[in-house]
Amino acid sequence: MTNEIDRGEPPYLQIARHYRELIESGELRAGHGLPSVREMAQHWNVAHTTAARALKTLQSEGLATSTPGAGTVVSRQGTGPRTAEELAAHLRATGDFYPPGYQSTILDAEIIRAPEQVANALGVELDQPVIRRRRVTCDDSGEPIEASASYIRGEFAGLAPALLEAQPIPNGVLGYLEAESGKKAETGCDQYGAWPADAESAAALNLPVGTPVLVERHWWTANDGTVLEYSESTEPGDRWRTHRYQIGDQSP
Repeated sequence: MTNEIDRGEPPYLQIARHYRELIESGELRAGHGLPSVREMAQHWNVAHTTAARALKTLQSEGLATSTPGAGTVVSRQGTGPRTAEELAAHLRATGDFYPPGYQSTILDAEIIRAPEQVANALGVELDQPVIRRRRVTCDDSGEPIEASASYIRGEFAGLAPALLEAQPIPNGVLGYLEAESGKKAETGCDQYGAWPADAESAAALNLPVGTPVLVERHWWTANDGTVLEYSESTEPGDRWRTHRYQIGDQSP
């Protein structure tokens, strides 16, 4: 039995989109095999060159990888973390912060003295008490793919005591803070950079010290200007992150 191809769009893009959706939904997870070129061509009733191009598209997006003798499988890179904006929207809609199969372990939750970067980010004085929650997130194969820390102004400790418990918060830090404080995040800011992994992030991600890593900073700010949460995260540098978007008609 073959699937229908709409001839209004290049067939290889339609085939790639079909498998992309299965991967992103979690139905196909890291390590799952994809059809061979021959199987895909037969299933979709297309030429072998079309099927091969569809697989190449998935590989170029980091969603699949080809290994001699093993064929093409879903890559561990395929369902990586999304932007802070996407994560916040997904959390509010589903109550689930991470994609299917991902596990987040809270390493600690404590009061620390704000270092310079954290103090500047939260808008507090240097060395002022702030809450820090550190975590490591693993993908569905158990491989660590993100080491992160959330920072919250110390004044929220009384309003939101669960922030100081080294346990996952069901609706995430942001949702919990919004519920307990009555403030609502209205704007976000993301920063991205890359540099060699320090000893702490290298240990958390099982990488050699000095390995190139992606470093991110995220701010969520309420309408009164209060930064509800500032977070820093580090990810291995050899993972693809893909964003797809619509380009609107800009003609007058």
